[in-house]
Amino acid sequence: MIGNDIIDLNLASAQSDWKRKGWLQKICTKHEQSYVLNSEKPFLSVWQLWSMKESAYKAEQRIYQLVPKFNPKSFECNIVSGKIVSNKQTYHTRSTITKDYIHTYTYNSNQEIAIQKLDNSNTLIFLEKKLNIPKSRLSIKKDSNNIPHIYIDDKLSNNVISISHHGKYRAYNLLKT
Repeated sequence: MIGNDIIDLNLASAQSDWKRKGWLQKICTKHEQSYVLNSEKPFLSVWQLWSMKESAYKAEQRIYQLVPKFNPKSFECNIVSGKIVSNKQTYHTRSTITKDYIHTYTYNSNQEIAIQKLDNSNTLIFLEKKLNIPKSRLSIKKDSNNIPHIYIDDKLSNNVISISHHGKYRAYNLLKT
């Protein structure tokens, strides 16, 4: 199952003080804390771990139809392998790190990934291009757990989407069926 998360690094730098007392302990396991504190680039390590955890959380929430309740420490990440282990499942992720953002997604072999800067385009334009269906026939509706679903002609589609946005960036993870 799919999930994704994107971090606008400029916004994260301006709005978050991950070095404040207790923050790292609240978010990361002891192993992850050690990794961050010994990293050559601890800022990037923190946000990569966060995006990995969010990506796996979104996948797990969809698989098990969980009510929204994110406990980051329940996801143990290995940045080198991209593997994440939770109480329920093991996830495999890939991360892209640029000077501007970190994007992480859980993956299946037949999915498409797209990242775009936030601008006048939107999710339906993205789906129109990827599914080759006019956007007038498409809609996105969130269920009671806030999970987005694709509808075609007001009927639930088998295609699965994960949507993430932060700062100037929006990311999609699309599993076409």
